[in-house]
Amino acid sequence: MSPSQNQSIDFTGNEGSEETGGTSVSRTFKITSTFSQGSESGTWTVSYASVIDLVGNTKSYTASELTALGFSTTIANTSDTTAPTVSSIYPADNQSSVSITDNITVTFSEAMD
Repeated sequence: MSPSQNQSIDFTGNEGSEETGGTSVSRTFKITSTFSQGSESGTWTVSYASVIDLVGNTKSYTASELTALGFSTTIANTSDTTAPTVSSIYPADNQSSVSITDNITVTFSEAMD
């Protein structure tokens, strides 16, 4: 849940989980989730987590149960608030000897969608 409690994110471990150790009975996973563009900045709180085994048995944990098990239930999200800028343009302004088949290239200060 977001700091204002106006936004929430639901995700499953299948979307970004990686097995990092364990056995067939006791496994360790690292789960990664990405905040979508426009997500609120600040400290988000995990409200609950559910796990499902291979045959479909489900167990849900509240935030207080997760904390008691040693899990952190807060996640910091820092949004990108810096607008991209143009780093370079090809061909340059007033450049001569440019072929009509040359590509026009614009390079930005950060990745673009």
